[in-house]
Amino acid sequence: MREKPRQKGHALIELALLLPMTLTLLLGVVEIGNAIVAYMTVVEASREGVRLVVREGPSADVQGLVQGIASPRLQPSRLTTQVSYGRDSFGDDTVTVEVDYEYRFIFTNAPFLRDVLPDPFILRARTTMPIP
Repeated sequence: MREKPRQKGHALIELALLLPMTLTLLLGVVEIGNAIVAYMTVVEASREGVRLVVREGPSADVQGLVQGIASPRLQPSRLTTQVSYGRDSFGDDTVTVEVDYEYRFIFTNAPFLRDVLPDPFILRARTTMPIP
């Protein structure tokens, strides 16, 4: 009978080579997922803010509404809200609500990501609606 070659250390070497890449990929997916959730929250807050202004007029508390929508998922201190009025190309009055959020990536302390990822990364949503 032939003896098998000694392969006791091969699995450990393969694990040592593949584990860092697998963990990096997994953490990247988590980070992108967090950024998408934050962006969708900013978009939702912008849309609801402009709807509030259309319903209640210029005296509406858009800042309070935006912070209320975003507070369970985002830090309100990193949110900025701007409301502006104008006219569209048809001459109708419009209102625009722009919400900015300073998103900070979780893993920006990694040496290889520090120079690649902007800190903070600005997530911006702008919604415009005509005023009836």
